[in-house]
Amino acid sequence: MKTSGIQQDGNHYYMTKNNQNNNYQIEVRNNQGGDPNVAHLTGTYQYDPTTNQIHEMNPITGNYDN
Repeated sequence: MKTSGIQQDGNHYYMTKNNQNNNYQIEVRNNQGGDPNVAHLTGTYQYDPTTNQIHEMNPITGNYDN
């Protein structure tokens, strides 16, 4: 969260997966309002701990952009 600048609040959920390339994929979801059983995707990110960089996935191309 510190690297990405994403603010954590009570309506956001973070799912983290360690990829085989030692990067982490992070899904940020929000369940504010509407159906309490649905958490809408806010963004997908890839974090590289060796460079301390985070990249956001472009939802159209599926590629991680700087």
